[in-house]
Amino acid sequence: SHPTFPDNPFVSTTIAGLDSRLAFPDNSHEAYGGRMRGVYVPPFSGRWILYLRSDDNSELWFNPNGADPAGKIKVAQEFGCCASFEAVRTGPFNLVGGQP
Repeated sequence: SHPTFPDNPFVSTTIAGLDSRLAFPDNSHEAYGGRMRGVYVPPFSGRWILYLRSDDNSELWFNPNGADPAGKIKVAQEFGCCASFEAVRTGPFNLVGGQP
């Protein structure tokens, strides 16, 4: 509910994976909201399972039909704070290797 979220971030960075520890490697950042976006290109075709793991509220959105944002769907959600920090599993999704 902060007035600067999500359109006025205090930092914007590029990281090599969907893990906030790649941007903030320690516990010095608390009480912040973040949005991560990326395109996954599976290395091979098959039934892929996605996982969401967080210690606060979070949502995992996915577009099983490619990078077009119009086709995205919410596939997992973590409610509340300070749960057991266990992964929420979703899928499987049939993905084609080499295709976003």
